[in-house]
Amino acid sequence: MATTQTPKTTAERLDLITRRIPTQDVWGLDLIKERMDNESKLRTLRTLWATSPTGRPHVGYFIPLLKMVEFLAADVEVVIYLLDVYSFLDNVKYPMEQVLHRMEYYKYTVHAMFEMLLGRPISSNIDLHVGKKDTRSYATSAGVKFFQESTLHFMDGFIKDQWRLWAVTPQQAVRESWDRAYNPDMLSPMLCPGLQSLAEEWLHVDFQFGGTDQRGLFTYAERFLPQLGYSRRAHLMNPMLPNLFGDKMSSSHPPNTKIRLLDDEATVKDKVAKAHERSVAAAAAADNTTENSNGTSDDLVIEKDNENGILATLRDILIPISQLQDEGIVSSQIATCPESNESVDEKKISFCPRFTTPDAPKGSVFTVTINKTADGGGEEEKKRVHFKSFEEIQSALQDKTLDMDVLVQNIADAIDSLMRPLREAYETNEDWQKADRLGYPEES
Repeated sequence: MATTQTPKTTAERLDLITRRIPTQDVWGLDLIKERMDNESKLRTLRTLWATSPTGRPHVGYFIPLLKMVEFLAADVEVVIYLLDVYSFLDNVKYPMEQVLHRMEYYKYTVHAMFEMLLGRPISSNIDLHVGKKDTRSYATSAGVKFFQESTLHFMDGFIKDQWRLWAVTPQQAVRESWDRAYNPDMLSPMLCPGLQSLAEEWLHVDFQFGGTDQRGLFTYAERFLPQLGYSRRAHLMNPMLPNLFGDKMSSSHPPNTKIRLLDDEATVKDKVAKAHERSVAAAAAADNTTENSNGTSDDLVIEKDNENGILATLRDILIPISQLQDEGIVSSQIATCPESNESVDEKKISFCPRFTTPDAPKGSVFTVTINKTADGGGEEEKKRVHFKSFEEIQSALQDKTLDMDVLVQNIADAIDSLMRPLREAYETNEDWQKADRLGYPEES
């Protein structure tokens, strides 16, 4: 089971909060430090992560989830903000009833991911103190809290804040704040940036966390919330995982562009294999059109790992999981639950798989298994190679001591093992399955 001892120093907590986030994507670190200095007088530091229920979630969701597990280790309360109204206004296609089922599907998915990563049950109850009240009058403890966006819309004063915000917001500021490519001519999506920004005040958060695709929304919040007399919040942005075609991965994109969190083993491996084939073909084509190129197709595949969804998954998800397991922040499948007299509702606890074998040296983050046919035919022999960093893997690929095809097969196996506990949780949760059927009838 993962252990999440609170670091003793502010520096240790700040490191957990900001590491693996580029410096340019950490806005307002001074505000977080200031809140930490006054934490004994106020509540626990609180962050907000908003998610809009569109298509089924994909493997890229592990990037923010891993970061939020580190927030918990830094004694930060995490609010999962389920954007039902936002999603309805933005999509202008699916009815609100279907959006609500999708919201339930997202809640069950994120809940299962947290429990697997932490190796312990978490509550999905809504128990936040919200609304316009004195935030100094209560205290909370670090943990995961879920909050449904539409609940805010029925609170006294929230609609008035919307009126005030709209009255100071130029249309151009909304257009610049986010991607309006989906429904550029409709009015309803223009309301969304303001709704998400107001949540920072109404949920009393100290910083909002999201992907780099939220940059415009965060800029909007920092510009306009102070015009309503509200404090500016800090904002942190995690890198985005490229999809299997090299573009940004999105839940709203077609299924073949991404690995979805409940894809079965055959689907995971098929998608990875086809993505690798496309990557090699594209690299070979680029090599052939490059004048005086001395590189090979494999070299180009390696150099373009920022656009390669398979290598990026290894770098940004699988290896960080191994590192956090070594620190005791993420659970491990070889861990055991401590004995306790307390019942956990007879619920099986899922642990996160390991991507290294027991014989791996200390500090290893990924093990590659190479199957070799013994001399003269006979049974296959297995050779294991252990790596301590993504850079080591890149070097092995460059000097040809590691074959790209073999690495990709191992990554596919690792991704499938990561999906397995989520699939098992889904199969035992009838409410989750119902939300799936009703939220995505066209795909059922």
